[in-house]
Amino acid sequence: MAGIEEILLNLTCNSLSIVGKSAFSYVAKIAVNHIKDQIQNKTKNKSALEALKQKLEMKLSVIIPTIDMFELIVARGNTSLVSTMEVITPLKNKINSLYEEIDYCNNYKNENKIATLSEDYLISSLSEIINMIDEITPILNLALLTSSTILQQSNQNYPKTIISPSKLMKATTELYNSEKAFIESHKLKAQVGPSFSLKMYSLFTSSSRQRKQDVDWTWKEEFNLCRAFINRVSSKTKDYDYELEIVENLEDDRYHESEELDNGKSNLNNYPNEKNFIPGKKIIYNINNIRSLFYTSSGSLLNIEECNSAVLILKIIIENSDEVEGVSQEQWIALEINNFIPEDNDLDGENKKVIKKTNVTKNNSILPSGENQWGLLSHLEYIIRLTMMESYLQKSCTNVSDEMVILFLQSTFANSQPHKVISNGSTSNEKSGNIGNLSNIKLISSDVKKPKD
Repeated sequence: MAGIEEILLNLTCNSLSIVGKSAFSYVAKIAVNHIKDQIQNKTKNKSALEALKQKLEMKLSVIIPTIDMFELIVARGNTSLVSTMEVITPLKNKINSLYEEIDYCNNYKNENKIATLSEDYLISSLSEIINMIDEITPILNLALLTSSTILQQSNQNYPKTIISPSKLMKATTELYNSEKAFIESHKLKAQVGPSFSLKMYSLFTSSSRQRKQDVDWTWKEEFNLCRAFINRVSSKTKDYDYELEIVENLEDDRYHESEELDNGKSNLNNYPNEKNFIPGKKIIYNINNIRSLFYTSSGSLLNIEECNSAVLILKIIIENSDEVEGVSQEQWIALEINNFIPEDNDLDGENKKVIKKTNVTKNNSILPSGENQWGLLSHLEYIIRLTMMESYLQKSCTNVSDEMVILFLQSTFANSQPHKVISNGSTSNEKSGNIGNLSNIKLISSDVKKPKD
C-alpha cells in the first residue's frame, strides 16, 4: 500500500493530505493561557513577568501563521521545508515542557499544599522562549522567501484545483450554522449541513481478480445504500472536533431480516429529519483521523466495478486499542452518490421486503433541485475539507487566513507518511507521560490561593 497515494494522484482530479495533530498555534495559545494562571498570584516580579508574557504573545502572533503554514506544506509531502521544521522543534518542545509543568501545578491536588513554579524559573523560561523565537526568525524569513518558489515548482507537477466559490460559501455557512446549533445543544452534538445518500466501498488488497489496470486492489461493497452525516461533537481536549458518521440504509430494496428492520425502526428517533430511511449498521470516523482525500469523476478509473459516477476516496487511520500501543492501521473507503428511493413494497399492510433482481436505481433516483451527482459529492468534499481544517487549526473557518484555506482546498499532493514527518506537541518525555523536570515545581502551603483556571 506504500505507493497507493501516488497511483491515486494520477487517477484523480483533486486530493489533500494533512497531519492529524492540532496546529502549533493551538498548542501555543493554551500554553500562554496557562502562563497567565501562574503569573496571577506572583507578587515579587509580577510586572517583569507581565512584560515578558506580553512580549511572548506579540512574537508568537507574528511567527505562528508561518509555522502553521510550513507544518501543513511539509505534512502534505513537500520535503524542501523539513529542515526548517527541525529548527522549530526545540521551540515547540520548550513551550510544551513549560505548559506541562504549569498544567501539573494547576491540577495538583493536596489539602495542605499547592504546587507552583518559582518566579525566577518563570522569568528564565519565558526569556529562553523569547530568545529562541528571535534566533529562528531570520531562518523563517529566509524560508518564506523560498517557499513561494517551492510551491510554484510543486504546482507545475500537479494540476491546480479550481475552487468553487459557491460550494465554499455554502459549506462555510453550514459550518457557521452548526457552530450556533452546537452552542445551543450545550456543546453536545450538532450536524453540519445535510445528510448524503451514498454507496460505500472499502479497499481489499492483493486480490487475485483479473484487473483492467496495473493496480493491486479490489473494492468491496460495504453498504449498497447509506447516509453520511458530518457531526460536530463534544471533546474534553479540543474546541473543534468532528465525526463522519456513516449509517446503512435498510430501505434499499434488498432482503433484510424482520428483526434487523425492527431494530432499525426503533432507532428512527435519532434521525428525525430523514425520509426513506431505516438505520442499520453504523460506522463512525473521527475527521481528525482522515489523512488523505481524493476525488475522481469516475469510479471505474479506480477499478470499482459498475461505477461510472464520481467517487470520493478517503484514507483513514484506525487506532487499534487492542493492538500494540502506538500502532495504527490505515483504511481506504470510497463514497459514491446513491440517491435511490425505494418503491412502496408493503403487502397487505405488512412491512415485507422483497428482493428485486432488476436494477431500478436510475428510475427511482431523486436528486435535490439544481444538483447532480458531481455537485452533491463536491458539496460533501468541501464540508470534509473545512472540518479537517477547523480540527487541525482549532479555530473557526471564518477566522482562517486565505493562504491556509487555499492550502486545504488546492490539489497539490506528494506523499511520504506525513503523520510521521511532524508530531505536534512532541517532547522527549511524551511517551512516558512524565513532565520535563519536577525539580522546577515547588509545593507551598495551601493558605496561598491557587489561581483560578
